[in-house]
Amino acid sequence: MKKLFTILMAISFSAGVFSQKQVEITGFGGYVLNGKIKTYYGDYPVDDNANYGGILSVQGFHDTFFEFMYNRNDTKFSYARNGIIGTTPTEMAVEYYQVGPLHQLDVHEKVKPFGIVTLGAVRFHPKEPMDLDGDGSFVTISDAWRFGATIGAGVKLFLSDRIGIRLQARLLMPMEFNGLFVGIGSGGASGGASFRIPLIAGDFTGGLILRLGN
Repeated sequence: MKKLFTILMAISFSAGVFSQKQVEITGFGGYVLNGKIKTYYGDYPVDDNANYGGILSVQGFHDTFFEFMYNRNDTKFSYARNGIIGTTPTEMAVEYYQVGPLHQLDVHEKVKPFGIVTLGAVRFHPKEPMDLDGDGSFVTISDAWRFGATIGAGVKLFLSDRIGIRLQARLLMPMEFNGLFVGIGSGGASGGASFRIPLIAGDFTGGLILRLGN
């Protein structure tokens, strides 16, 4: 909660820079339905758990905002091979640092349905050593950073000109790039990258909006 407070304070300070625009500051909490982190060696089931975070939304066009989002989920994961879980659950934090556009529909001055897509980084932070083989021998696991994306939809319900409620459902998708290739042939040069999504999670959140600016 101390980290969330610090982030929201930083967001509030940044909002002054955009005082000529409409700015929304949102603190939110909810619940994440996690899946499995799929690896070459096996799967890591991740527990469902609560999440929380903050959003800074800066108006770009009339009904389009650009958002900066922090989302944290404190959970546990275990190692599993062939569907059999072989280790004691290990505590882990999953953090999303994302930016992207939100487009809302102006159906009513107090009701704003919206859709949003974001891109950014995802941090997997194991909080304690892990017994990989279930033999009582623990090893320290380093943080892992991945590129990630989210896609979601929801609605803003404004109780006044300055205060509102934000309800949202979203898919959280860390992505892992498997390789980059460049080829030269009769048709010229070609290139590309392949990637997979090692974990797909869904979160359902509600938050309080503070609207600033014009």
